[in-house]
Amino acid sequence: MKYHILFTVALAASVIIFTGCNRSRISEYPDQSADTVRRVDDIRHNARDQHHMVDLESVRTANRLNFREQQIRNTHAALRQQHVNEANAEATESDA
Repeated sequence: MKYHILFTVALAASVIIFTGCNRSRISEYPDQSADTVRRVDDIRHNARDQHHMVDLESVRTANRLNFREQQIRNTHAALRQQHVNEANAEATESDA
């Protein structure tokens, strides 16, 4: 009798292990249908694309800001140089 129970438990465990559980909540694709697999893959693909687009947009924004900052620096450098040139011209005129 003891062996019959042990054999039944072993048989049930092996059936569960070999057949698996298709409706498991921890499974990546719980119902294993092609539609669900496609839907989950599409969501992941779309999320990856959106993340990539956000990264590209942030790089473009950073480049625009860097370009604008460089333009401002060049403008101020030109104004400073113009001021220095005018000061040198006045000093030269006063020396002459």
